[in-house]
Amino acid sequence: MRGDGDSIPVPSCWQNHGYDSHQYINVRFPIPFDPPYVPDENPCGLYETEFLRESQTQSRSYLYFEGVDSCFYVWVNGTFAGYSQVSHSPSEFEVTELLADGTNRLDVLVLKWCDGTYLEDQDKFRMSGIFRDVWLIERPCDFVRDYAVTTGITFGEDQVTPQSAEVCLSLSRSTGGSRRELFVRAILRDASGSVEAEGQTTLVSNGSEAKLVFPVKHPRLWSAETPYLYTLEIRTENEILHQNVGIREIHIESSVVKLNGRPIKIRGVNRHDSNAKTGYTISREQLEEDLKLMKSHNINAIRTSHYPNAPWFPEYCDRYGFYVIAEADIEMHGVTSFYGGSSKKTFCTLAMDPMFDKAVIDRVERCVKRDKNAPCILIWSLGNESGYGNSFEKAGRWVKAYDPTRLTHYEGAVYEAEGHVNDTSMIDLYSRMYPHVEWIDEYFADPGNKKPYFMCEFVHAMGNGPGGIRAYMDRMYRYEGFLGGCVWEWCDHAIYDGVAENGKERYLYGGDHGERFHDGNFCVDGLLYPDRTPHTGLREWKNAICPVFVTEIDAANGMFLVENRFDFLEASGEAELCYEIKAGGSAQDETVILADGTKELPHLLPHEKAALTIPVPKLPENMDVYVKLTFIRKKAVEYAACSSTFGFAQFCMQERKVSVLQRENRAEHEVVLVEEPEEWIVLCGTLRVAFGKKTGAPTGIFKDGKSILWGHAGYQIYRAPTDNDIQIKEKWKEAGYDAAMTKVYHSDAFCLDGEAHYVADIGIAAIYRQPAVHLHADWCVNRWGRVIVTLDAHKDMAMPPLPRLGIMLPVERSMRHVTYYGYGPDESYIDKREHCYVDMFQAEVEDLHENYIRPQENGSHYHCRYVSLENEKYRLLAEADNYLDFNVSDYTVEELAGKRHNFELEPASGSLLSLDARMMGIGSNSCGPDLPEEFLRDEAHTVWKVQLQIEEL
Repeated sequence: MRGDGDSIPVPSCWQNHGYDSHQYINVRFPIPFDPPYVPDENPCGLYETEFLRESQTQSRSYLYFEGVDSCFYVWVNGTFAGYSQVSHSPSEFEVTELLADGTNRLDVLVLKWCDGTYLEDQDKFRMSGIFRDVWLIERPCDFVRDYAVTTGITFGEDQVTPQSAEVCLSLSRSTGGSRRELFVRAILRDASGSVEAEGQTTLVSNGSEAKLVFPVKHPRLWSAETPYLYTLEIRTENEILHQNVGIREIHIESSVVKLNGRPIKIRGVNRHDSNAKTGYTISREQLEEDLKLMKSHNINAIRTSHYPNAPWFPEYCDRYGFYVIAEADIEMHGVTSFYGGSSKKTFCTLAMDPMFDKAVIDRVERCVKRDKNAPCILIWSLGNESGYGNSFEKAGRWVKAYDPTRLTHYEGAVYEAEGHVNDTSMIDLYSRMYPHVEWIDEYFADPGNKKPYFMCEFVHAMGNGPGGIRAYMDRMYRYEGFLGGCVWEWCDHAIYDGVAENGKERYLYGGDHGERFHDGNFCVDGLLYPDRTPHTGLREWKNAICPVFVTEIDAANGMFLVENRFDFLEASGEAELCYEIKAGGSAQDETVILADGTKELPHLLPHEKAALTIPVPKLPENMDVYVKLTFIRKKAVEYAACSSTFGFAQFCMQERKVSVLQRENRAEHEVVLVEEPEEWIVLCGTLRVAFGKKTGAPTGIFKDGKSILWGHAGYQIYRAPTDNDIQIKEKWKEAGYDAAMTKVYHSDAFCLDGEAHYVADIGIAAIYRQPAVHLHADWCVNRWGRVIVTLDAHKDMAMPPLPRLGIMLPVERSMRHVTYYGYGPDESYIDKREHCYVDMFQAEVEDLHENYIRPQENGSHYHCRYVSLENEKYRLLAEADNYLDFNVSDYTVEELAGKRHNFELEPASGSLLSLDARMMGIGSNSCGPDLPEEFLRDEAHTVWKVQLQIEEL
């Protein structure tokens, strides 16, 4: 600590207030692996405070700590009250005999590390202190010590329509109080406050238990889509307790998970309690912001990675409607990282160590007991990435005995210690993280696999990502036994560090705090920025899990198949269809709405499908025509207006057939070719294009004597690696793609049929490597002032797939306004475009930059017909014969690849317009599987044409 008398807010993490320093580390332990010992140099904080307490002669007093990292000792008025650990679970001390009337003193000594550190090796910033609230709770001398609420449902013949239900309340009485009877009255109220049922009982002696059953004649069931809550009041003479009650029932039937008799799908996220300014300490307001964002983006489930979230977290999930996979505060991943360790050899080290048996069981018990009455919790998770062994088997058996009404999960059960045969009979779900989709097919093709499959983590959303979601969604709805999955993860973890001199906000990650051992920006891996601004990845996930799904039957004739992916709601009561048929695709033609309107969806019960037809007008010739189907909310909800969307689908009804390169402009000019010592100069009216004899590309483009470029054009095969390129970028560097140079073997220029051609044979290679690509480039300037670029590229297939293949034009800075026709309005890639659609879009250059905390490739647009940049006087238009991918940015590839933080970026002298014949997909290989071949776009031979035109406005 900095010194005597300093103040620190409680709750908070002391690293956020200048004590100690931040450290982000993922798998590795932050201390030597020498269990149960920790370093002697163990940072600690001594908290001291005073509080007033009025005379309480007929009550008992308890100190209640919601969360302290990592362990702590408590003294009240100088007398030792107790010790506890397990950071994310509550600890309670009875202090009745230690308190005095009037002023009391509380001392709490918190240690950064303890033997529990070996069980709390979660992927997050390592912070310390009293990070959740502390309460002094006054209770009567005799009180209800504990209670449990369970529900049972009687269904009709269809097994989904509820006929009646029972709410069961089990009660236990405190010990150590008086011997008089404790009378308990309980009232069950519906959501309007009306009494549904009531009952009473008497707890006659210390520790006695009783049970009340409340019949419900016409129950309204709880689900994420219909989060109806009853309220249970538990009354004694001096106290009233309130408990949310959701009537619901979860079970497995024929390898399918069913809630209230219906199959369900989990479309979730993994979530930490985290804040860029306050660390582990979060507010209820922030939680509500998170939950509202999730609901508005179609998310229906949360896995509490990898510990119990704040104690009031389940109450909000009950109310908003989320399925919760509640995870115990256990991760022992570091056993794979000590010397000689690996996932195969040592993952089960601590899970098999009797020293940690009681600790593992205790942590699972604390998780279950704290949240056992929350209807939102459907699944108990025993922990995360800790291997498997005797301790988890014992913990799993305890859970099934204590709470047989819920399912159990533990992904670590796939690991097996040498000489130990795993007993997984108490684990209800089979789980595997980040599988490739072919593995999922294999799992369901094996008749021996009886357990439902759950992806507790998949499509790693780090940086620019995730890509490839559609393939997982296809499998989720193909296989009934595929319960679903949770994206890793909800929000970027970073430390807010104020504003830089250039006015940009500073967010820091691993390695920015002087720590020797860290894991860089691997914590910056969410669907949101730390300030809760959505990434494009969140919108990608939203549309991929839209509850109304459409496939085409015959799009050209307006015929589609609609599927209701709600699990409990009838589709037409929730959503309305808006359709729009639009023609475009050429920069010379206006984009035109051919038809639009609204249409009622068919009456679709959950998981039903039906044909849908929309009216189709006569389609114009030689234009791209797309139909966009948008699903609008019919009802306003707390987190979304009635005019907001669930999502959309788009289909191509017609593609243009005639190449835009065959069209002619009205004005013709003589094309003149002039040879100079270092360049070929082509003149056409007021257009002047200079080609370097040794560059293989334009060295300048001028219109009316004004320069359109601020530097030399060139060829590109490299992109600034994304976080999801973390594996393949090493292959790129090994092949020299990041340091590739252009070698012009031969260039020439000539006139033919009134056109000037500059041709060059080019190799692209790095020092000591063979050329990755051989190019034949033909730059043709025709008499209408168009520059037609033809690239004939041959790739060395022994080398890794190219990140991209195309040309780069450094465009003069004043040309800021961008118009394009293709996938937008957000960045889009071949495997990351669920949230985008084809249309004509306009934006400014700076708006096309996605400001990831670690700079990387961003802002590309897939499958575009054209793109243009313009200022007040000129327009530079690039139009593909078929399609192009483009990116326009203020930052060079080298700048994006070389800087660690977005606030360090320095803009180039002008914009960089990249026109790509192809751009590799995104995937999620920062933690997930390799990019599928179809998204590598690794082609041996590519012929590609693009037309450039400078127009005066």
